[in-house]
Amino acid sequence: MNIKLSIALLFLVCISNAQPQVLDRVVAIVGKNPLLLSEIETNLIQQKEKKELAENARCKIFEDLLFQKLLLAQADRDSITATDAEVDGELDRRIQYYVGMLGSEEKFEAFYNKRISVFKDELRDDVRNQLLAQKCSKK
Repeated sequence: MNIKLSIALLFLVCISNAQPQVLDRVVAIVGKNPLLLSEIETNLIQQKEKKELAENARCKIFEDLLFQKLLLAQADRDSITATDAEVDGELDRRIQYYVGMLGSEEKFEAFYNKRISVFKDELRDDVRNQLLAQKCSKK
């Protein structure tokens, strides 16, 4: 048997035996904004860390995130924007808060095991969405 054909058959057997694994799941869509199960779980973990976990926490988190997605959809319809300067300012404010709690930028980076610039890049879209939702709710 040809070696290439053998490798191809082995690959197909491996793929057919592999179990599909769900990494995340869309639980709702508001406008063009999906709400992921991971967003709910992340918020639930954050509340557990703060010891603020109510009996109906999962439902409350789901409701709050749906409302934020609704505000985000409305902000899109109303052409409300958040400038890069606004987003950067909010990111800087948040980073400085955490740096102040931890004592230094080095301790912050050690605690989160990433550079501040990477941390900001990861949060940028979420912060922009939060600012848009805030602007829409004040309108």
